[in-house]
Amino acid sequence: MNPRRIHSREEKEEIRRLLMAFYARKPASYGLAGRPQEEYEAYASLLHRYARTGGRVLDFGCGTDRSPAAIARRGFAEVVGCDLGFGATEDAPPAALAGDGWKFVRLSGIALPFPAGHFDVVASLCVLEHLVDVGEHLAEADRVLKPGGVLVVVGPNWSGPNNPLKGLYATLVKRTRYWRYETVWDALTGVFRSLIWYGEAFMAREPRFQLIAPRTIGGGLLFETGDDDCVHLCHPLTFKRWLGARGYALLRYNRGAGKRPSARLFNTLLPSLATTNVIVARKPTIPAGNR
Repeated sequence: MNPRRIHSREEKEEIRRLLMAFYARKPASYGLAGRPQEEYEAYASLLHRYARTGGRVLDFGCGTDRSPAAIARRGFAEVVGCDLGFGATEDAPPAALAGDGWKFVRLSGIALPFPAGHFDVVASLCVLEHLVDVGEHLAEADRVLKPGGVLVVVGPNWSGPNNPLKGLYATLVKRTRYWRYETVWDALTGVFRSLIWYGEAFMAREPRFQLIAPRTIGGGLLFETGDDDCVHLCHPLTFKRWLGARGYALLRYNRGAGKRPSARLFNTLLPSLATTNVIVARKPTIPAGNR
């Protein structure tokens, strides 16, 4: 039954291994390289709308030069893109690549190689769905973000009920799969599971980052199309709870997100079930534990 949830430490370790092996030899078609430039420009404009022009920006998990270059054109003083690798191959220099107003820094683990409070903005575009240790990565983002700085999360919400409904349409009409919904049964049960996932996120006293297994075959990751390597459902309520526990003020929570008018209306009315996440929050000037 897809998508399959994972819980144990052993499963998480195995998924980390699968992801690292895949990303070391990822195909040239992987990632956001094929997306229209308008998506990167919209991402950069979002940051510019909520952040101070002339500040420092960390584009976490940039993958290629397209998003940091778009951000740099908005007039920020410093733009740093970071990722495990850069571009479609692993041939990039190990230290840094640079462009007009931006540079790339290669990551080697969870720890970010920057001092505390260095950035005015920390942002990610379609990244957090690929992480097993989501809480640890967010804690590092919080560490390098200045008090009063802005944290931006943009990406899919794979926990929402819209996904199994799309899966049902794909299996019945198009005779193909949509994401992990490979059969009619997967899609039908997925509608009910999306409500269970909502209940879990709503009732949890602490943020529960809901993890799933990627598509695999023969002990390796099976990648055929976008987000086959997804391992985190990215429930909006989980992000909201994590931010609230640290005293962040929500500036935007999914309202108006989406490409189509129907999606924008749905996300405005039901932001915690949104089809996509567009979350912007401001870090408190005084740590939550000291207020």
